[in-house]
Amino acid sequence: MFMACNDFNYENQQGPAVAYGLEKALRKIYPDDEDYKKSMNNHFNYFNTTTWMANILLGASLAM
Repeated sequence: MFMACNDFNYENQQGPAVAYGLEKALRKIYPDDEDYKKSMNNHFNYFNTTTWMANILLGASLAM
């Protein structure tokens, strides 16, 4: 979530930081390039929370 404050805008909020945080796990889950791109695009969309709580939410997402 380090980059969450640097690319903040009202269109996608912290979506790019979430996608960056999940990219290695998503690549392991989706070895096919097309499925990986769809998943990254899905996680790149709107994600809104405070940067202090985002690490808990990302950890819970990866655990599930």
